[in-house]
Amino acid sequence: MRCNYVGLGLKLDEFGDKVEGSEWTQDPWLKFLGLDLPDNCFLFYKPIMYVKKAEIELDILLICPTEVICISLLKGEPLSVFEASSDRYWVEYVNKERRKRLSPLPALERMDRVIRQVLDQHEIDMPIRTLVIAPDSIIDHRTVGMKFDCIDKRTFQSWKTKLAHSTAPLKYQQVRAAEILLNYCEPKELHQVEVPEI
Repeated sequence: MRCNYVGLGLKLDEFGDKVEGSEWTQDPWLKFLGLDLPDNCFLFYKPIMYVKKAEIELDILLICPTEVICISLLKGEPLSVFEASSDRYWVEYVNKERRKRLSPLPALERMDRVIRQVLDQHEIDMPIRTLVIAPDSIIDHRTVGMKFDCIDKRTFQSWKTKLAHSTAPLKYQQVRAAEILLNYCEPKELHQVEVPEI
């Protein structure tokens, strides 16, 4: 089955043609999302949205029949362990090495707020879930008060299987949400939505 592509973060040249880049044809995560997910989901892969004269590049959005999922992909070394120590920095442990990494949370929270404000403005009532995915690593999530879900090496296959076998039909609110968000990816019409500060 194939996921519905509705938004890719493609840069355009001065003539409005997309700029070719090997990263799109060789991106394994894009291939997984596009080919393995069911066609009842709409995929926005690193879309560029134009909100209140600002160009905002997001991570990954899945518009599912019952919810919108904001995804931040955490790429780590195989079998490394991420410690979600704060909202600004995480620590990746690789063998005996300790690496300081930028937290995915600020970008994820910004994406959540932008999407929430756009949908609220158009009276689309769909739950929004934020998700950090580390398919090759383990996330040690001990920080209290952070409102996001984690999928790591231990739970990635079961999450992938559950999502891939979803049989829920397309819903009107879902299609409407995808249509509205896609309109914000059009640079010729800038929309007046307040961009939240982080």
